[in-house]
Amino acid sequence: MKKIIKINKNNDYRIVVISDIHGGLDLLKRLISKVSLKKEDYLIILGDTLQRGSQNIETLEYMKKLSNRQNTIILSGNHERYILSLLDEKRCEKLDYHLKNIKYPCIIKEWMKELAVEYKSIDDAIEIQNKIKHRYKDELDFMRSLPVALEFDEFIFVHAGVENIDNWKESKVESLLAIKRFLDLEHKSSKYVVVGHWPTQNYRHRSLSGNVIIDNNKKIISIDGGYGVKYVGQMNALIIEKKDNQIAFKSLAEDNFKTAKISKDFHIKNDNIVKLDWQDNEFEFIKKEEEFSICKKVSTQEIFLLKNEFIKDISGKLSISYDVVSLFLDVKKGEDIKVIGCFGKYVFGKCKNEIGWVKADCVNL
Repeated sequence: MKKIIKINKNNDYRIVVISDIHGGLDLLKRLISKVSLKKEDYLIILGDTLQRGSQNIETLEYMKKLSNRQNTIILSGNHERYILSLLDEKRCEKLDYHLKNIKYPCIIKEWMKELAVEYKSIDDAIEIQNKIKHRYKDELDFMRSLPVALEFDEFIFVHAGVENIDNWKESKVESLLAIKRFLDLEHKSSKYVVVGHWPTQNYRHRSLSGNVIIDNNKKIISIDGGYGVKYVGQMNALIIEKKDNQIAFKSLAEDNFKTAKISKDFHIKNDNIVKLDWQDNEFEFIKKEEEFSICKKVSTQEIFLLKNEFIKDISGKLSISYDVVSLFLDVKKGEDIKVIGCFGKYVFGKCKNEIGWVKADCVNL
Protein backbone atom coordinates (compact mmCIF):
# COMPACT_ATOMS: atom_id res chain seq x y z
CA MET A 1 0.00 0.00 0.00
CA LYS A 2 2.84 2.40 0.78
CA LYS A 3 3.25 4.99 -1.95
CA ILE A 4 4.83 8.40 -1.57
CA ILE A 5 4.51 10.88 -4.41
CA LYS A 6 6.40 14.08 -5.11
CA ILE A 7 5.42 17.22 -7.01
CA ASN A 8 8.23 19.48 -8.13
CA LYS A 9 6.87 22.99 -8.00
CA ASN A 10 8.52 25.95 -6.32
CA ASN A 11 7.11 28.95 -8.16
CA ASP A 12 3.87 30.67 -7.16
CA TYR A 13 0.98 28.41 -6.13
CA ARG A 14 -2.10 28.15 -3.93
CA ILE A 15 -2.87 24.94 -2.02
CA VAL A 16 -6.08 24.07 -0.19
CA VAL A 17 -5.68 21.26 2.34
CA ILE A 18 -8.62 19.47 3.98
CA SER A 19 -8.54 16.47 6.29
CA ASP A 20 -10.80 14.10 8.22
CA ILE A 21 -13.99 14.56 6.23
CA HIS A 22 -15.54 11.49 7.90
CA GLY A 23 -18.52 11.11 5.58
CA GLY A 24 -19.51 14.78 5.86
CA LEU A 25 -20.06 15.44 2.17
CA ASP A 26 -22.42 18.41 2.54
CA LEU A 27 -20.01 20.15 4.88
CA LEU A 28 -17.08 19.42 2.55
CA LYS A 29 -18.90 20.97 -0.39
CA ARG A 30 -19.67 24.09 1.63
CA LEU A 31 -16.03 24.34 2.70
CA ILE A 32 -14.74 23.95 -0.86
CA SER A 33 -17.14 26.68 -1.97
CA LYS A 34 -16.00 28.89 0.90
CA VAL A 35 -12.32 28.72 -0.09
CA SER A 36 -13.22 29.75 -3.67
CA LEU A 37 -11.26 26.90 -5.23
CA LYS A 38 -9.88 27.89 -8.62
CA LYS A 39 -8.93 25.61 -11.51
CA GLU A 40 -5.21 26.15 -11.02
CA ASP A 41 -5.32 25.61 -7.23
CA TYR A 42 -4.02 22.41 -5.72
CA LEU A 43 -6.50 20.52 -3.56
CA ILE A 44 -5.01 18.03 -1.12
CA ILE A 45 -7.17 15.71 0.97
CA LEU A 46 -5.28 14.20 3.91
CA GLY A 47 -7.37 11.06 4.34
CA ASP A 48 -10.09 9.73 6.63
CA THR A 49 -12.72 10.72 4.10
CA LEU A 50 -15.07 8.03 5.44
CA GLN A 51 -16.62 6.63 8.65
CA ARG A 52 -18.51 8.33 11.48
CA GLY A 53 -20.55 10.62 9.24
CA SER A 54 -23.88 9.90 7.57
CA GLN A 55 -22.84 10.18 3.90
CA ASN A 56 -20.13 7.58 3.48
CA ILE A 57 -21.21 6.08 0.16
CA GLU A 58 -21.87 9.51 -1.36
CA THR A 59 -18.56 10.85 -0.03
CA LEU A 60 -16.57 8.00 -1.53
CA GLU A 61 -18.25 8.51 -4.91
CA TYR A 62 -17.47 12.23 -4.69
CA MET A 63 -13.83 11.46 -3.88
CA LYS A 64 -13.58 9.28 -6.98
CA LYS A 65 -14.90 12.11 -9.15
CA LEU A 66 -12.77 14.68 -7.36
CA SER A 67 -9.63 12.64 -8.04
CA ASN A 68 -10.13 13.34 -11.76
CA ARG A 69 -9.86 17.06 -11.14
CA GLN A 70 -6.57 18.59 -12.24
CA ASN A 71 -4.19 19.27 -9.32
CA THR A 72 -6.13 17.13 -6.83
CA ILE A 73 -4.29 14.66 -4.60
CA ILE A 74 -6.25 12.42 -2.22
CA LEU A 75 -4.23 10.58 0.41
CA SER A 76 -5.14 7.58 2.49
CA GLY A 77 -5.95 7.79 6.17
CA ASN A 78 -6.15 5.10 8.81
CA HIS A 79 -9.91 4.68 8.21
CA GLU A 80 -9.45 3.83 4.52
CA ARG A 81 -6.86 1.25 5.50
CA TYR A 82 -9.13 -0.10 8.23
CA ILE A 83 -12.02 -0.59 5.79
CA LEU A 84 -9.78 -2.57 3.44
CA SER A 85 -8.55 -4.71 6.33
CA LEU A 86 -12.13 -5.64 7.25
CA LEU A 87 -12.51 -7.28 3.85
CA ASP A 88 -9.45 -9.52 4.25
CA GLU A 89 -10.79 -13.08 4.40
CA LYS A 90 -8.07 -13.91 6.93
CA ARG A 91 -9.56 -11.35 9.31
CA CYS A 92 -13.13 -12.52 9.71
CA GLU A 93 -12.86 -12.04 13.46
CA LYS A 94 -12.07 -8.36 12.90
CA LEU A 95 -15.15 -7.92 10.72
CA ASP A 96 -17.23 -9.80 13.29
CA TYR A 97 -16.08 -7.44 16.04
CA HIS A 98 -16.70 -4.39 13.87
CA LEU A 99 -20.26 -5.33 12.95
CA LYS A 100 -21.17 -6.24 16.52
CA ASN A 101 -19.47 -3.43 18.42
CA ILE A 102 -18.90 -0.34 16.28
CA LYS A 103 -21.84 2.01 16.78
CA TYR A 104 -20.88 4.94 14.55
CA PRO A 105 -22.04 5.07 10.90
CA CYS A 106 -19.72 3.06 8.64
CA ILE A 107 -19.57 2.28 4.96
CA ILE A 108 -19.45 -1.49 5.46
CA LYS A 109 -22.91 -1.42 7.06
CA GLU A 110 -24.16 0.98 4.38
CA TRP A 111 -22.95 -1.39 1.66
CA MET A 112 -24.61 -4.32 3.42
CA LYS A 113 -27.88 -2.40 3.47
CA GLU A 114 -27.63 -1.73 -0.26
CA LEU A 115 -26.90 -5.42 -0.84
CA ALA A 116 -29.80 -6.42 1.42
CA VAL A 117 -27.60 -8.78 3.46
CA GLU A 118 -27.79 -9.35 7.18
CA TYR A 119 -25.12 -10.39 9.61
CA LYS A 120 -26.05 -13.01 12.17
CA SER A 121 -22.77 -14.71 13.05
CA ILE A 122 -19.15 -15.00 12.03
CA ASP A 123 -20.19 -17.75 9.61
CA ASP A 124 -21.63 -15.01 7.39
CA ALA A 125 -18.38 -13.00 7.28
CA ILE A 126 -16.69 -14.48 4.21
CA GLU A 127 -19.91 -14.35 2.17
CA ILE A 128 -20.40 -10.69 3.04
CA GLN A 129 -16.76 -9.91 2.26
CA ASN A 130 -17.05 -11.56 -1.15
CA LYS A 131 -20.29 -9.78 -2.02
CA ILE A 132 -18.84 -6.40 -1.09
CA LYS A 133 -15.59 -7.04 -2.98
CA HIS A 134 -17.55 -8.03 -6.08
CA ARG A 135 -20.15 -5.26 -6.02
CA TYR A 136 -17.82 -2.44 -4.94
CA LYS A 137 -14.63 -3.45 -6.72
CA ASP A 138 -14.08 0.00 -8.25
CA GLU A 139 -14.52 1.73 -4.90
CA LEU A 140 -12.08 -0.64 -3.18
CA ASP A 141 -9.54 -0.35 -5.99
CA PHE A 142 -9.73 3.42 -5.62
CA MET A 143 -9.01 3.20 -1.88
CA ARG A 144 -6.08 0.84 -2.52
CA SER A 145 -4.65 3.26 -5.07
CA LEU A 146 -4.41 6.18 -2.64
CA PRO A 147 -0.86 7.30 -1.79
CA VAL A 148 0.09 7.73 1.87
CA ALA A 149 2.15 10.92 1.58
CA LEU A 150 2.94 13.82 -0.73
CA GLU A 151 6.12 15.89 -0.88
CA PHE A 152 5.47 19.30 -2.39
CA ASP A 153 8.05 22.11 -2.38
CA GLU A 154 8.63 22.98 1.31
CA PHE A 155 5.88 20.69 2.60
CA ILE A 156 5.15 17.08 3.47
CA PHE A 157 1.47 16.18 3.48
CA VAL A 158 0.49 13.03 5.35
CA HIS A 159 -2.50 11.87 7.37
CA ALA A 160 -0.97 11.42 10.84
CA GLY A 161 2.77 12.21 10.90
CA VAL A 162 6.27 10.98 10.19
CA GLU A 163 8.83 9.25 12.35
CA ASN A 164 11.72 11.18 13.89
CA ILE A 165 14.34 9.62 11.61
CA ASP A 166 16.83 11.02 9.11
CA ASN A 167 14.79 9.92 6.09
CA TRP A 168 11.10 10.41 6.83
CA LYS A 169 10.18 8.34 3.77
CA GLU A 170 11.34 5.26 5.66
CA SER A 171 8.60 5.77 8.25
CA LYS A 172 6.34 2.76 8.72
CA VAL A 173 2.90 2.95 7.15
CA GLU A 174 1.41 2.60 10.66
CA SER A 175 3.16 5.82 11.66
CA LEU A 176 2.23 7.74 8.52
CA LEU A 177 -1.43 6.84 8.96
CA ALA A 178 -1.97 6.53 12.69
CA ILE A 179 0.82 8.06 14.80
CA LYS A 180 -0.74 9.74 17.84
CA ARG A 181 -0.25 13.30 19.06
CA PHE A 182 2.24 14.20 16.33
CA LEU A 183 2.25 17.87 17.34
CA ASP A 184 3.80 16.82 20.66
CA LEU A 185 6.61 14.98 18.85
CA GLU A 186 9.57 15.99 16.70
CA HIS A 187 10.74 15.27 13.16
CA LYS A 188 14.07 15.74 11.39
CA SER A 189 12.83 17.02 8.05
CA SER A 190 13.56 20.61 7.07
CA LYS A 191 10.07 20.85 5.57
CA TYR A 192 6.73 21.65 7.19
CA VAL A 193 4.72 18.49 7.94
CA VAL A 194 0.98 19.06 7.47
CA VAL A 195 -1.24 16.48 9.19
CA GLY A 196 -4.78 15.65 10.26
CA HIS A 197 -5.79 12.57 12.29
CA TRP A 198 -5.52 14.01 15.81
CA PRO A 199 -8.16 16.69 16.51
CA THR A 200 -6.57 19.99 17.45
CA GLN A 201 -8.95 20.23 20.43
CA ASN A 202 -6.88 17.43 22.02
CA TYR A 203 -3.80 19.65 22.15
CA ARG A 204 -5.48 22.57 23.92
CA HIS A 205 -5.55 22.38 27.70
CA ARG A 206 -8.16 25.07 28.43
CA SER A 207 -10.04 25.41 25.19
CA LEU A 208 -12.34 23.38 22.94
CA SER A 209 -11.37 25.31 19.81
CA GLY A 210 -10.88 23.11 16.77
CA ASN A 211 -8.97 25.68 14.75
CA VAL A 212 -5.79 24.88 12.84
CA ILE A 213 -2.56 24.91 14.86
CA ILE A 214 0.68 26.08 13.21
CA ASP A 215 3.90 25.40 15.11
CA ASN A 216 6.64 27.25 13.23
CA ASN A 217 9.37 26.03 15.58
CA LYS A 218 8.60 22.35 15.07
CA LYS A 219 7.44 22.92 11.48
CA ILE A 220 4.23 21.00 12.12
CA ILE A 221 0.74 22.09 11.05
CA SER A 222 -2.23 20.22 12.52
CA ILE A 223 -5.56 20.75 10.77
CA ASP A 224 -8.08 18.14 12.00
CA GLY A 225 -11.04 20.14 13.37
CA GLY A 226 -12.64 17.08 14.96
CA TYR A 227 -15.64 16.79 12.63
CA GLY A 228 -17.38 13.44 13.10
CA VAL A 229 -15.39 12.77 16.27
CA LYS A 230 -16.06 15.71 18.56
CA TYR A 231 -19.42 17.05 19.71
CA VAL A 232 -18.05 20.54 18.99
CA GLY A 233 -16.23 19.47 15.82
CA GLN A 234 -15.66 21.48 12.65
CA MET A 235 -14.04 20.86 9.26
CA ASN A 236 -10.97 22.95 8.49
CA ALA A 237 -9.29 24.07 5.29
CA LEU A 238 -5.68 25.22 5.42
CA ILE A 239 -4.75 27.56 2.58
CA ILE A 240 -1.08 27.82 1.65
CA GLU A 241 -0.18 30.54 -0.80
CA LYS A 242 3.27 31.12 -2.25
CA LYS A 243 3.88 34.40 -4.05
CA ASP A 244 7.18 36.05 -4.90
CA ASN A 245 8.95 33.35 -2.89
CA GLN A 246 6.97 34.21 0.26
CA ILE A 247 4.64 31.69 1.91
CA ALA A 248 1.48 32.72 3.76
CA PHE A 249 -0.98 30.59 5.71
CA LYS A 250 -4.70 31.09 6.16
CA SER A 251 -7.45 28.83 7.46
CA LEU A 252 -11.22 28.64 7.12
CA ALA A 253 -13.73 26.35 8.79
CA GLU A 254 -17.28 25.06 8.43
CA ASP A 255 -19.57 23.33 10.93
CA ASN A 256 -23.18 22.23 11.20
CA PHE A 257 -24.24 24.58 14.00
CA LYS A 258 -26.92 27.20 13.50
CA THR A 259 -26.01 30.87 13.82
CA ALA A 260 -27.89 33.13 16.23
CA LYS A 261 -27.53 36.75 17.34
CA ILE A 262 -26.48 37.94 20.76
CA SER A 263 -29.45 40.01 22.01
CA LYS A 264 -27.67 41.68 24.94
CA ASP A 265 -24.18 41.89 26.42
CA PHE A 266 -23.00 39.01 28.58
CA HIS A 267 -19.91 38.99 30.75
CA ILE A 268 -18.93 36.84 33.72
CA LYS A 269 -15.42 36.84 35.10
CA ASN A 270 -13.68 33.53 34.43
CA ASP A 271 -11.87 32.83 37.68
CA ASN A 272 -10.58 29.47 36.50
CA ILE A 273 -11.01 27.89 33.07
CA VAL A 274 -10.93 24.10 33.28
CA LYS A 275 -11.40 21.61 30.47
CA LEU A 276 -12.46 17.98 30.75
CA ASP A 277 -12.09 15.61 27.84
CA TRP A 278 -11.63 11.90 27.19
CA GLN A 279 -7.89 12.17 27.83
CA ASP A 280 -8.27 13.75 31.28
CA ASN A 281 -11.82 13.54 32.59
CA GLU A 282 -11.59 12.45 36.21
CA PHE A 283 -13.27 14.82 38.62
CA GLU A 284 -14.78 14.89 42.08
CA PHE A 285 -18.19 16.26 42.94
CA ILE A 286 -18.21 18.96 45.63
CA LYS A 287 -21.63 20.62 45.57
CA LYS A 288 -24.61 20.63 43.26
CA GLU A 289 -26.12 23.95 42.22
CA GLU A 290 -29.10 24.72 39.97
CA GLU A 291 -27.16 25.03 36.68
CA PHE A 292 -23.49 24.32 37.34
CA SER A 293 -22.09 21.99 39.99
CA ILE A 294 -18.92 22.82 41.89
CA CYS A 295 -16.36 20.15 41.07
CA LYS A 296 -12.63 19.45 41.39
CA LYS A 297 -10.46 18.16 38.56
CA VAL A 298 -8.42 15.28 39.98
CA SER A 299 -5.28 15.71 37.87
CA THR A 300 -4.81 19.41 38.75
CA GLN A 301 -6.89 19.79 41.92
CA GLU A 302 -8.55 22.85 40.33
CA ILE A 303 -12.03 23.85 41.46
CA PHE A 304 -14.38 24.62 38.57
CA LEU A 305 -18.01 24.78 37.47
CA LEU A 306 -19.40 21.84 35.48
CA LYS A 307 -22.78 22.03 33.72
CA ASN A 308 -25.11 19.53 35.33
CA GLU A 309 -26.32 18.07 32.03
CA PHE A 310 -22.77 17.00 31.16
CA ILE A 311 -22.37 14.88 34.29
CA LYS A 312 -22.97 11.16 33.98
CA ASP A 313 -23.14 8.73 36.88
CA ILE A 314 -22.54 5.17 35.76
CA SER A 315 -22.71 2.67 38.61
CA GLY A 316 -21.52 5.28 41.07
CA LYS A 317 -18.61 6.43 38.89
CA LEU A 318 -18.68 10.03 37.65
CA SER A 319 -17.86 10.82 34.03
CA ILE A 320 -18.71 13.39 31.35
CA SER A 321 -20.99 12.92 28.38
CA TYR A 322 -18.97 15.20 26.07
CA ASP A 323 -15.80 17.27 26.16
CA VAL A 324 -16.64 20.36 28.18
CA VAL A 325 -15.04 23.57 29.39
CA SER A 326 -15.93 25.95 32.22
CA LEU A 327 -15.40 29.05 30.08
CA PHE A 328 -18.04 31.80 30.06
CA LEU A 329 -17.95 33.75 26.81
CA ASP A 330 -17.59 37.51 26.74
CA VAL A 331 -20.08 38.63 24.08
CA LYS A 332 -21.77 41.83 22.99
CA LYS A 333 -25.16 42.61 21.52
CA GLY A 334 -25.27 42.08 17.76
CA GLU A 335 -22.46 39.53 17.61
CA ASP A 336 -22.99 36.14 15.98
CA ILE A 337 -22.85 32.93 18.00
CA LYS A 338 -22.91 29.34 16.72
CA VAL A 339 -25.32 27.40 18.93
CA ILE A 340 -23.90 23.98 19.79
CA GLY A 341 -26.61 23.12 22.31
CA CYS A 342 -29.09 24.52 24.81
CA PHE A 343 -28.82 23.29 28.39
CA GLY A 344 -31.14 24.67 31.05
CA LYS A 345 -30.78 28.43 31.23
CA TYR A 346 -27.54 28.46 29.23
CA VAL A 347 -26.38 28.10 25.65
CA PHE A 348 -23.20 26.21 24.79
CA GLY A 349 -21.84 28.01 21.77
CA LYS A 350 -19.00 29.26 19.64
CA CYS A 351 -18.23 32.96 19.33
CA LYS A 352 -15.07 34.64 18.02
CA ASN A 353 -13.42 31.21 17.59
CA GLU A 354 -13.89 30.23 21.23
CA ILE A 355 -16.38 27.79 22.76
CA GLY A 356 -18.15 28.32 26.07
CA TRP A 357 -21.28 29.30 27.94
CA VAL A 358 -23.72 32.21 27.55
CA LYS A 359 -27.02 32.79 29.33
CA ALA A 360 -29.87 31.73 27.07
CA ASP A 361 -31.75 34.98 27.58
CA CYS A 362 -28.79 36.78 25.96
CA VAL A 363 -29.21 34.83 22.72
CA ASN A 364 -31.91 35.41 20.13
CA LEU A 365 -32.73 31.73 19.58
